[in-house]
Amino acid sequence: MNASDFDYLVHKQAVLASQDILDEDSDMEDLIEQNNFGIVQYQIINDDAKRFFTISPDTGVIKLKNNVDYEDPRQQFFWINIAAQDYGKRIGMTRLRVAITNVNDNLPRFMIDEYRVSACDSLPVGSTVLVVMAVDDDDSHDGSGDRLDNVYSIYYPDSKDNTASEIVSKFFQIVPESGYINIKQNLSEIRGQTIQFFVRVTNRNSLVGTLKSTTPTDNLVPVSIHIASGKGEGCLDSKKTDKHSRRHT
Repeated sequence: MNASDFDYLVHKQAVLASQDILDEDSDMEDLIEQNNFGIVQYQIINDDAKRFFTISPDTGVIKLKNNVDYEDPRQQFFWINIAAQDYGKRIGMTRLRVAITNVNDNLPRFMIDEYRVSACDSLPVGSTVLVVMAVDDDDSHDGSGDRLDNVYSIYYPDSKDNTASEIVSKFFQIVPESGYINIKQNLSEIRGQTIQFFVRVTNRNSLVGTLKSTTPTDNLVPVSIHIASGKGEGCLDSKKTDKHSRRHT
């Protein structure tokens, strides 16, 4: 058998979008059968793969040359055609199929910049006064197969203002999975007041495999709820502003 014959015609590898294909401990020489011709040189021969990957001629270690974007369907799978040639000018060929897995690298963002609502003090307990919603440009699953669901929570930027946080937690609650803000207690006690707080959205999973994303996985949006007096239709009046959310830093 030639020194440059590969053991397999097709190899498969799944990697994160920011990960080397074969690390320093994985030598391409393990894939070939050696004999007296000794030294083997490697090269990538297809242009599509050359745009994104490099191979060490001496060791066969393959690395990313340019960043890949999992959200681009054209960059979710790659075929790398590899040629190995020994000093006897004999050539072996193999193909490496690389599957790019998702990295949680996009910040969840709210649909609007701020939520403002006027709620009637006579609304019954359990009523929904507001629904906040955020979107995430990441794929719905990370590299481990787990979902990247958004989780909502009420956030108080100033922990010293216990009174404000106590009012919010006493009268309102948010459904973590949906972003629904519901009434916990009769609002007549805070009639005429405007209750202000933030809603935080966080990706349920901030880990992808063994790598932690360096991109923040949460965001905030301000919420104002004015408690109005009276009954009748039109007491609950949602008002929304800009299309972009404010990023929490």
